Amino acid sequence: MPNWCYNMVEFIGDATQLKELGDLFIELSQKEIETGNAQSPDFILEPDRFFFDIRWEGEVLYYETKWTPNVIDVEKIAEHYCVDYIYNYDERSMYIYGEARSIDGVFSEVYLDQEDFEKIVPNETSDWYLFEGEQWYSEEEILELMLERKKAQAIQSNC
Repeated sequence: MPNWCYNMVEFIGDATQLKELGDLFIELSQKEIETGNAQSPDFILEPDRFFFDIRWEGEVLYYETKWTPNVIDVEKIAEHYCVDYIYNYDERSMYIYGEARSIDGVFSEVYLDQEDFEKIVPNETSDWYLFEGEQWYSEEEILELMLERKKAQAIQSNC
């Protein structure tokens, strides 16, 4: 049985492009319900990962993939529809947490690795975590903080 990677992609484009994307993912979602099978757009001939539990809400796509994110497929979709995107993914049991983005044709990806996850120490008798000597009640907040730091480091190293 696979671990599930949770994916959220915010697409950025004009209203026509976003409507076409919405129509695509609504159609894929309906196909998934009808067939009971995961989906991928027809123009992606060899999908990296299939889309499960597809939801389109406004300009944001929510879905799951088995084990890892499907960054390559999202990039192909964005290229096909000439849109930009910000893509967040999360599969903590496999030490996967990151963000990929493509804005104005510039792709970047920042993610946490196992070493980052090991800096978070769960309390075995309570619902809090120890990180940098402080108690935190949300693992999500810690992961987001570490990812923001990595993004800032990436920006500084590119200057």
